[in-house]
Amino acid sequence: MERLLSKGDHERQRPPEGVVAPHDTLTRDTDGQVQPHYLFVPQPARRLAHGELVAEPALGLARVVTALALKGENAGSTFVRITWADDYGPTRATARYSANQPLPVRVADYDDRLLVRQAIDQAEHRNRDISGAIARLIAAHLHLGPRSALYGFAVNGAVPDRLYDELNQIDTSRPVYRSWVSALARYCLTREDLGQVAGWGPNNSATSDAEPVRQVRQHNPARAATRPLLPRRTSIETVRQLMDAAFALGVAAGQSEVSLARARGLMRQHTLG
Repeated sequence: MERLLSKGDHERQRPPEGVVAPHDTLTRDTDGQVQPHYLFVPQPARRLAHGELVAEPALGLARVVTALALKGENAGSTFVRITWADDYGPTRATARYSANQPLPVRVADYDDRLLVRQAIDQAEHRNRDISGAIARLIAAHLHLGPRSALYGFAVNGAVPDRLYDELNQIDTSRPVYRSWVSALARYCLTREDLGQVAGWGPNNSATSDAEPVRQVRQHNPARAATRPLLPRRTSIETVRQLMDAAFALGVAAGQSEVSLARARGLMRQHTLG
């Protein structure tokens, strides 16, 4: 399992030559409200996961779509076939790498990791959600490219259904971020207004797939409640709180108590199963 890096680890790393660490345009798109700080850290090719942004030697900055382990012709030799995608275009490429070949992966720097960790710990201690600012910072580090729902959320706060699908992908492929995924999921599940947030981003600017301003709980909360967004070790109390929040929001949106009770049962089975 990938480990969280220490401050000393990060201080020893430098972005690859010619690569600007921020890369995406979140700072510009949010008028400076969200300013994630990144570093590039070498990871062996065999440990790359879907959605990670890598400084590939020939392609430059590219995002991992798939990474498939292969056996070499010689005994004990292994390779990885990686399919890459361009964040800003339709281009895709596939290449084979030695399983242990190091490739620079973009990660949150030490200060951002510490900030998020402290915010999550404080929220858990006080039995409340993380703040909107921390939710945006988490999305800024976890997003799957500028066309993703997580990127749109970091810019304008919209919570479309596909944001949960992206969180599920990250929860599966990058378990080291499971606590981040859980905290962001809880923040989104307990929000009544799922549209753009007033004051987020310059003039509420948004990505092309953004939801309209003041969209209020238009997607089915029961569907969101059944998504596997929480670590398997989540406490029973936390699960109960999330189910109660989804139940309350669903009633407010006019959902039947029967369907919501069924959703609560499905969520309990998934989390405890």
